[in-house]
Amino acid sequence: MSNRHESFEVGERPRVSIRLGSGSVRIVPGQAGRIDVDARGRSADSVTIDQAGGLVSVRQEQDRSLRGSLDVTFSVPPGTGVVASLASATLDVEVPLEDLNVSAASGDLRVGDVRREVLVKTASGDVEIATIEGKGKLNAASGDIRIRTVHGDSTINTASGDIDIDEARGDLVLRSVSGDITVARYLGSDIITSTVSGDTTVRIPPGRSADVDLRSLSGRIKLPSSPGSGQVGGDKIHVRIRFKSVSGDFELATPDS
Repeated sequence: MSNRHESFEVGERPRVSIRLGSGSVRIVPGQAGRIDVDARGRSADSVTIDQAGGLVSVRQEQDRSLRGSLDVTFSVPPGTGVVASLASATLDVEVPLEDLNVSAASGDLRVGDVRREVLVKTASGDVEIATIEGKGKLNAASGDIRIRTVHGDSTINTASGDIDIDEARGDLVLRSVSGDITVARYLGSDIITSTVSGDTTVRIPPGRSADVDLRSLSGRIKLPSSPGSGQVGGDKIHVRIRFKSVSGDFELATPDS
């Protein structure tokens, strides 16, 4: 087991890049104008850590004799951009990011606030994000995706994993095969959801007019009392809701119901 520390001076738009097999990555608050990297593990001495302008990179070599579990901690200024390619390594981000681009196999991702764009592709790992202020595009196979707040437009796809969003303000496209989809509070204007066998629940505040197109071959559709054909709720704010499934159920309700 060995430890390694590197420190780099960076400008106003710092970025970090990491390629790691197994282990963990933590991104924590650091000093303005500086990125510190701490690596701990059997291959810490052989890992490549370098800088190109405002980009600080950590790369684990492909040579199997040099590989092993590695724990890496980045101490970065708020607003840093992150690009990561991970196998079974986990990622924990404890500082607000400018943007995030992650490709992962089985590692879990836990992220705080992201100011701009989020791009995530994962196989069996779970994804948890506090806030996406801009746009999001997330794809998972068997992992669950949970987001507290989405401000911009987002597209999220899963196979057997669930999609859970506490609050969304932009347009959404949500697709799952057998996983369930839940949007606890939808404040946007257009939401599309589709499943094969998974159930979907969308909750919108009272006083909104909803145009709905809901189709399921064998699933059940549950709506609140409707004032007219194709509309649910009041007539103040217009929302378009589309749902398609083979056997999945759909429920449209208010957040407090």
